[in-house]
Amino acid sequence: MRQHTKSKLSVPMNTQKGDKKKPAYLTAIVNMLIDANIGGLECDYDPRELTTFTHVSAPLRTLARRVDGAFPSAKNPIAVWEIKEYY
Repeated sequence: MRQHTKSKLSVPMNTQKGDKKKPAYLTAIVNMLIDANIGGLECDYDPRELTTFTHVSAPLRTLARRVDGAFPSAKNPIAVWEIKEYY
């Protein structure tokens, strides 16, 4: 997939420890496909913050869950996604 999309993104790792720590393949594929199709626009592939929507620079709504990605950012995103990988 990396060769096909020519993505320069790093491959994220799962949250496991020790010998179970491996690349998060599905997350990496989704990130590479998004990167290949957004035409160089900004995108936050790992926000690490709650998604917030504002109105006139004041917080209007904040989502209770952290997401795996937000386009273009976690503040006033156009799109957000959450990926579930089970081991």
